[in-house]
Amino acid sequence: MKKVLVATCLILVLALSLTMTGCASVQSIKNMIGTTIRLNIEGIDAKRAEKDIYSMIEDVERSVSTSLDGSLVSKINNAKVGEVIQLDNITNTLISSTYEYYKLTQGSFDISIFPLVDLWGFSPNKVSHTSKEAPSAELIQKTQQLVGFDRAFVYDSKNKTISKKIEGAKLDLGAVAKGYIADLANDILLKYNIKRAIIDIGGTLYLNGDKIFRVGVRNPRIRPNTEDILRVIMCQNIAVSTSGDYERFYFDKVTGERYHHIIDPSTGRPTNNGIVSVTIVSKSAMLADIMSTSVFVLGVNKGIELLKNVDNIDKAIIMTIEGEELIIKEYKKGVEF
Repeated sequence: MKKVLVATCLILVLALSLTMTGCASVQSIKNMIGTTIRLNIEGIDAKRAEKDIYSMIEDVERSVSTSLDGSLVSKINNAKVGEVIQLDNITNTLISSTYEYYKLTQGSFDISIFPLVDLWGFSPNKVSHTSKEAPSAELIQKTQQLVGFDRAFVYDSKNKTISKKIEGAKLDLGAVAKGYIADLANDILLKYNIKRAIIDIGGTLYLNGDKIFRVGVRNPRIRPNTEDILRVIMCQNIAVSTSGDYERFYFDKVTGERYHHIIDPSTGRPTNNGIVSVTIVSKSAMLADIMSTSVFVLGVNKGIELLKNVDNIDKAIIMTIEGEELIIKEYKKGVEF
């Protein structure tokens, strides 16, 4: 039986064959943590694994959601300057992990970016493709003063606490939460000795089990079409994550300029370096999420230099637009072509 599972508008898992003989199989779709969750699991304990995965996602959502009243991140974002917030294990793990890459990228990857994301209309309660007017240069510059993790927050990883230095500073863990969930979901699959599975957390994939999956990467500038595959990645027991300018964007109703949701902290504006998508393959889905965003913001040359200094990256595919031409650059540790 041939099935095609669409992961995002850019990544496809091609020709997934699930042999149903003697094994339970579950396929489900839910909207959680502000995105679409797709599970395709085969194994005797598939239903138990599915239940545990959704329960885990609910736990993560209660910690990291920026739109859920009562979440820990909402509590941090609504706290007064100097108010010390006790972190749970989930938020402390995410903040601690991302802080390493905040320093490594010299602030290009920054979870304190939320005020700028919100200003540009890409926060969960504002995001839409409806044309709107971009914020003024003055407002962008003012909002930039709220961004910069070390400038805006005091964080103590040992005691698991955080407090604000600046009124209006806010965190957004969305750039890592999907990968974190995908990694935990894979741990659950291993616990239940699942035969094979595709975990799709809003387009961040974990491909698990005894099968080699063919993951197709499409042209982000063309409407979804399974025949428009530009690269095919062979994957087994590994994660794939893509950051692109094609999911959340709008056109300025005054100038017609196209703006997307990946903001460069150094400019306060949507990243504009020619990159349209970055796909990362790694054993760690959270690392793949972090690197796809970081490379997108840094640009091709600085992005590849970053990849050279990070372990556990299996492959990277970077797509840029030069004029009207789509350029694809691939990176593998020790090999560029």
